[in-house]
Amino acid sequence: MWVLNRALATRGYRLIFCVFHALTGLYCPGCGAGRALSALLRLAPREAFGYNQLFVVTLPFLVIALARAVYFYIRYGKAPKPHKRDFPAAIAIAAAAVLFTVMRNIPALAFLAPSAGI
Repeated sequence: MWVLNRALATRGYRLIFCVFHALTGLYCPGCGAGRALSALLRLAPREAFGYNQLFVVTLPFLVIALARAVYFYIRYGKAPKPHKRDFPAAIAIAAAAVLFTVMRNIPALAFLAPSAGI
């Protein structure tokens, strides 16, 4: 899939696109995350931050949570149960995503929009 996407990208086509942006013309909290991940894999963090700031900031926490879940599954043979402290964190992340979505669609805060366009 990655090879196909890269081959099409060199010819000006994109395999991955945002349905929300295509339908509404607005940026969702995930717009630019794929390009940000690609930039991070190329060791270009400034470029990645220009594509999706929320993704770049939360990625280390997501990696830690995934590593914890994988470790727990390997060690105990089952997925970890949600803890009471996880609920407020999930609410905070959802609120941050909504706030980020609103802010990146305000013309005065255009620097939050994906820098390379959709």
